Order: sequence, then C-alpha cells, then structure tokens
Amino acid sequence: MTRGAGFLALWLVLMGPAMKDLPVGVVAAAAAAWTSTVLWPARGSLSFPGVLRFLVRFLPQAVAAGIDVARRAFALVPPLQPGFVT
Repeated sequence: MTRGAGFLALWLVLMGPAMKDLPVGVVAAAAAAWTSTVLWPARGSLSFPGVLRFLVRFLPQAVAAGIDVARRAFALVPPLQPGFVT
C-alpha cells in the first residue's frame, strides 16, 4: 500500500493533480507497485569488490563524458548540428 501511494505521489508530481488524469494515475501506480514487488530481488547485497570494480570502470567514463559535454557546450563554435534524423 505504501509503495502504491509513493508511485501515485510521483504520478501527481509529474502530471499534476488534474482529476481527469487521476484514474490513469491510480492504474499506473497499482501496476508499478505490483511490478516492483514481483521484480524486487529476493535478497539484495553489495559486495565491496563488486562496488570497487564498478567504480573503477564507471568513474573514468563519467569524468570523460562530463569533459566532452563541457567542451562541446563551451566551444566558441559548437560542433553540434541540431535537427531530426529521419
């Protein structure tokens, strides 16, 4: 029940408290609560070596991506070509 209320609160924050959207929000929150209950792992544990491997692999890539975005955003002539790909 608490999980469903949390999902419904998230729905209300994202969509606003319009009464016409509330039935869809209730159904979506119920589906999300049921799905998260079914898919939740039986036991969740973190291992220190696993977290360390993740950080060693993730942090350099995150820093490189941040530098790349900053370089593109602050370039005098941005190497971006906005548009739609069809």
